[in-house]
Amino acid sequence: IIGVIRNKAAGEITLTREACKADPSMSLVFVRNEGGKISLAGCWKLVEYNILVKWSDGDLYSYPVENVEFSPEYDQWYAEKQRRKGETPL
Repeated sequence: IIGVIRNKAAGEITLTREACKADPSMSLVFVRNEGGKISLAGCWKLVEYNILVKWSDGDLYSYPVENVEFSPEYDQWYAEKQRRKGETPL
């Protein structure tokens, strides 16, 4: 899980790193309702500073990346990636 975007229905849009079957160039996204039911799935990718989602019902949405609550695991991975960028090769 990369992170979630809270929605008005007391649920959340969950962004994953799993490849999307409908479009392998994108990743899987799903909506989980308050009770845990998965109500919708789709594919997502980052386009500049927006999360572009193609939902399985045909809708296309764009969400600002600042709305994403990144998971602690993602934050840790990203920090390590940034740290390694700063290392100089021997």
